[in-house]
Amino acid sequence: MTIQNKIKPFPKHLIQDWEKSDGVNFAIALAQITKWIIHVDWFSTNVDGPEEHMIPLRVYVGSNDDRIYDFTGIYSINEFNGKIIQDIARRRVHGYGNVLTRYYDEKKIRNLPLRIKPNDKDIAKAKEALFNNTSFLQRIPKRQNLHVPAEIAADFTWGKCAVYAQALEDNVDVTAIAIVAEKFKFGSEFERNNLGYVHSLAKHPNGEYEDIWGIQPLQKILDRFGVEEYKLCIDTHKDVTTNLKTNSQELYKKFYDQSVELIELGSKT
Repeated sequence: MTIQNKIKPFPKHLIQDWEKSDGVNFAIALAQITKWIIHVDWFSTNVDGPEEHMIPLRVYVGSNDDRIYDFTGIYSINEFNGKIIQDIARRRVHGYGNVLTRYYDEKKIRNLPLRIKPNDKDIAKAKEALFNNTSFLQRIPKRQNLHVPAEIAADFTWGKCAVYAQALEDNVDVTAIAIVAEKFKFGSEFERNNLGYVHSLAKHPNGEYEDIWGIQPLQKILDRFGVEEYKLCIDTHKDVTTNLKTNSQELYKKFYDQSVELIELGSKT
């Protein structure tokens, strides 16, 4: 039985409303409840361009694994792209370009050039619908490290993970270590990525693993990056941190100090 078969569908009239608004009110409601991160998929001819020059496709919620939470169901990233995003792009876009995924906090979402702006009354309706659909909410993993805003956790997942892992090693009884990909999962969005360094994290003496999202099974972190075969390497992590310090000592210190603040705040909660 698939995940979708285990989930009670939302009322059709709500699904129709959420479809018309690209899911923005549903996504905000779900993020408020779960504290996970809001994503927007855009179509753009410029991967580095501003949102004002992009076409919005869908607003949804993602967690720290390979799952997407949408009002139509729960998907792997690859499934969601194939079943939902590509279909929207075909209907809405003409010409060549790329689908880009970006993440935001709620305040930023409210100021983006979306087709439909968030509406507080509709967000409240979506929250009521979510609380009435326990089969959906129960499938969403509980967030750890709630003292870290989701958008900051995402920042430290993609680009600053080595700094956070090093701060953990320096302040907690753990060892900072790198995931080095030797093979990505076939059919995943990471399939064509270069093999090698993927992510830094910390290993606890009891064998547990931790990054900015909290302590979790190693497999969950591997799934997040679509890694099928790998090795764990302390030296690779050290090389990455050395390069970061060499390239920008000032930025490294800024993110390191922020990491220490978050670690200390977590120890008090």
